[in-house]
Amino acid sequence: MTALAIDVLLTIDPSTTATGWAVTELCQGSPPRLTLARAGHPARGVLMLDGITWVSRCGATRAELETIVRKFHPDRIICEIPETWKTMTGRGAALGGSLLRLGFVSGCMMGISSHAITQYVSANEWKGQTPKSLTRERVRDFFGHDEPNEHIADALGIARWFYREKARGGFGGAKK
Repeated sequence: MTALAIDVLLTIDPSTTATGWAVTELCQGSPPRLTLARAGHPARGVLMLDGITWVSRCGATRAELETIVRKFHPDRIICEIPETWKTMTGRGAALGGSLLRLGFVSGCMMGISSHAITQYVSANEWKGQTPKSLTRERVRDFFGHDEPNEHIADALGIARWFYREKARGGFGGAKK
């Protein structure tokens, strides 16, 4: 007997070169888990669209994410948004000129589903200064899945943050 999914979550870790995504579900009476593949489609992945301009990549990434939304029908979507000066990575992105592109990429994620609740969370909110290796370790401990891809691991890290905040009765100040 399959447990009834009561909350299906799509989390997105956008980037100017690769966008990680993951679909997880919370089932009645069970801890959160990775959603099983449906109709042969994986429940996580990385969108890497090389060979096109970053503006074209935004549109192509959005189209791919709209396809993912149609396949998995998430109840909620959480997308990471850039922060300028709170982290060393944010400062480096701002000074290196990629912050504008990353902001544009994040903005393209707005409204990818007409029915799902969409929230935006900064990396500082969901993981602070945690290094990627520790994020992967926490994802493994939480979901029981060792994810080698850093973009997917970050998307799963956002899901972990959400479920932990939900268990505490809040959402960590995520932006709607």
